[in-house]
Amino acid sequence: MDNNVNYSNELVSAAESGDAVAQFLLGSCYQFEHGIAKDYVKAAQWYEAAAKQGIPEAQWSLAKLYEMGMGVEMNKDKAIEWHTLAANQGYALSKQSLRHLQGKGLFGLFKKR
Repeated sequence: MDNNVNYSNELVSAAESGDAVAQFLLGSCYQFEHGIAKDYVKAAQWYEAAAKQGIPEAQWSLAKLYEMGMGVEMNKDKAIEWHTLAANQGYALSKQSLRHLQGKGLFGLFKKR
């Protein structure tokens, strides 16, 4: 999926109409400042809308925001939940992230001492 799309009224309209791919792309626009000011809260909202419709790229992107606490409160359980959904669809980046989260803890922050 090409996420090098710039913010546009057409993209917003499609996302607001429930188009899951447009929702993911709009989240990317907000996260990576593609034609609109960076806004992690809005990125997370649009990623979640797409993730709930089963888009694995959105599930991975939302999980990463939960890992880092960007636009959402840092939450290992939610990160694992979204990574698991994407990994179950064969999304390799989520499989890799799950191995890291379950093996080493979240950047050492959640690892039991």
